[in-house]
Amino acid sequence: QEVSKGRTNNTDNNNTDFNDTDSILFHSDRIRLYRESPQENGMEGNGNDALQIRKQYQDYVAENISLEILKERYPYQRELLDQLAELMVDVLCSTKNHICVGKEDKPAPIVKAQFMKINSMHIEYVLEGLQKNTTLVRNTRQYLITTLYNAPLTIDAHYDTLFNHDRANGLI
Repeated sequence: QEVSKGRTNNTDNNNTDFNDTDSILFHSDRIRLYRESPQENGMEGNGNDALQIRKQYQDYVAENISLEILKERYPYQRELLDQLAELMVDVLCSTKNHICVGKEDKPAPIVKAQFMKINSMHIEYVLEGLQKNTTLVRNTRQYLITTLYNAPLTIDAHYDTLFNHDRANGLI
């Protein structure tokens, strides 16, 4: 069943910086995106707006995940870090109503809100998971979108279980 534009997800674990799904305002007017077409917003539809919005998201993502610091910390994974950042920007700039995550179509505002939460720790967690993965990945883009989406949801439980394992085995 389709969710109307006026209906919001009201749960205890929904920790987003915005509630209005028609226009999204981030960090004191630094980035403003519209779900409607450029013409409905009174803007020219010449493509420059999309490029400007993309550039704003590139800057936002680079700052939010501390991209330059990650590149210093992981010099042999600079290209992968750039690719993860660009994939995040692709998702954040998507004009689709739904985005596929883990073979499930999720409302785009929910996916975008989750991607806005991603920080450098989540990226390191994703890098660790990629390094440990030994299975064949057939659709790398979808795999990475799902991995990035799930990072803020699973990082704490992952490290808690590692800690509990090490403590139980006398490693700490």
